[in-house]
Parts: sequence; structure tokens; C-alpha cells
Amino acid sequence: MSQFPHDDFAKSYLKEVLKGIGRAVPNRALKAETRTADLWFRMKAKPSASARKALGLLGRIVVKDALIEVFRNAAPPVEIRNCKSKLSFLEVELIRRAARRGKSLREVDLPILILLMPTCSLRIRRGFSLTPTPTPGVYKFPEMERTVLVVLHQLPKTKDTVWLRMLGRASFQQQAINDFVGMSAPAALTDTVTELLADYRAILEAQGRLTEEEEKREKKKALSWVLTK
Repeated sequence: MSQFPHDDFAKSYLKEVLKGIGRAVPNRALKAETRTADLWFRMKAKPSASARKALGLLGRIVVKDALIEVFRNAAPPVEIRNCKSKLSFLEVELIRRAARRGKSLREVDLPILILLMPTCSLRIRRGFSLTPTPTPGVYKFPEMERTVLVVLHQLPKTKDTVWLRMLGRASFQQQAINDFVGMSAPAALTDTVTELLADYRAILEAQGRLTEEEEKREKKKALSWVLTK
């Protein structure tokens, strides 16, 4: 059983939710260091406009290839800098790879970094010179850093933000699940997300204390919990 259920849920969830517009690879190894990025997302050459629209705010934030880092709690400055260094390592790798093929990458061709966390203090936002966008909860780093921060618990509680809010915590996440159950979405995506939510709840309830048979029972209960909300 995983020691980091939120981390595992976030990676599996985003991988499936973003499938309509591209391919997200969890735990992408960075060759310059023995560490990984939570998700490495590659945009489809021609993503479906309807698939992007169905993702609401998430679809408008993930507009190109991106490293996506998801935090269970507010990230301290050192973790934010660590994520930014991952983007730099990946940038160098991509530029070298292009050079070996006799090509060059323009600034617009380079990936972006998307940070998702439940909360973020004003001190940290000021310290990194973040600029608020017209959407509450969405902040941009200085332009050349190609980084976006989404503070999940500041997002408006609308259908447009539900796919992002499901990565929040406690009652905030529960509200997003309630909104998700009541909204229309592609059937295949709805079924997959429902199953992921059921797995996630079962793991949280079990936390390593149940037998395999008991875990299966908890999973069935959790699936019923999601569907009846």
C-alpha cells in the first residue's frame, strides 16, 4: 500500500483527465539528476477543441508541453526552487537533443512548469514575484520563468474549476467530488475518475491496517460512496 496516497491519486488522476489533449507520464526521470518530475505532459499535435473545453480551467492552463508538480500541502520555498530547477534540467536536455538532430528550439517551443498546491502564503507569493491573473487562485511567475502556480483552495467553486479542485484537500476536495458527480462529462472519463476516487478513498481508509480482502470491501464501499454523493 502506498505511503503517499494523495501523490499517487494526483498523478493517476491527471494522467487520465489530460488524456484527451495529450499524454502525461508520471515520475518522468530527469537525466541530469537522479530525481523525477511528478508528471511530464506532451500535448497532442492537434488536441480536440471539445476535449480541451471539457477540462475547463485545467484545459486553459495546460496549453503546451509541461512539467506538472502536485503538492499535498503548501510547498516551502526550497521545494518551489527545486521544481524550477527540474524545468531547467529538462530544458537543457531538450535543447541538446534538438542540437543532435541539427535543430534548434525557440523560446516558444520550450515546456512550462505548472505547480498545483492547496494553499500558498502571501509571503511566498511576494517572495517569488508572482502576479495574480484574472482567475482567483491562478498566479504567474515572471514571464521568462514559464511557470504557473495554481492555489487550489482559492479557485472559484464552479464547474469550470472542478477538475483542478478535485486535487484539493478535505472538505474542499469533497465539494469538488459532489460537483463532479452532478456535472456532465464524457462517459469514459467519468467512469475512470470515479474508479480512481474509489481507490483513493479506500487507501485513505485502510492506511495499511487492513487485509487484502478487507481492502477490497473498502474499495466497494468507497465506490458506492462516490456514486451516491
